[in-house]
Amino acid sequence: MTSAWDFARSAWARAGVSEACLILQDEQGQCPALLLWRLWTLATGRSLDKAEVTLAAGAARGWHDAVILPLREARRAAKVDFGVVEPVARVALRERILAAELAAEHSLIDGLQRLSPPIDTSSRDHPATRALVDLSAAWGRPVSAEVFAALIAAMESDATLTEGGGGSKS
Repeated sequence: MTSAWDFARSAWARAGVSEACLILQDEQGQCPALLLWRLWTLATGRSLDKAEVTLAAGAARGWHDAVILPLREARRAAKVDFGVVEPVARVALRERILAAELAAEHSLIDGLQRLSPPIDTSSRDHPATRALVDLSAAWGRPVSAEVFAALIAAMESDATLTEGGGGSKS
């Protein structure tokens, strides 16, 4: 069984996934780590009810807002040359902040995996699109199914969502 973090890293490397996630993050206020975790639950056949999705989104929101978002903002702010810090030092700092941001996302996904129910072999979960729409609503920033189309298409390009039998194509 693939860990949620390994799944997320593998998914991120697929054509179109990182781009779709960054658009969802920057234009729709979504949390890519949370979205990829939810896709992992689908791929591994873990059924989540609305209460479990809401719990996961709430837990993720706290960590995201307190840890991940400030790191992302600091990393983006360090792109600017204020004329005080040497460019080489600024780039090195940005790389260290990025490493910390990735570690924070790793910690979030690991924590969400611990909250995840066991694999459910008795039923199939929602289609991936419906699951992400429900998750975005629980996150507090509802997004329509159409907005998730690029992410779902990129994930399904090699049957990632059906490898564990838990998801279905939308």
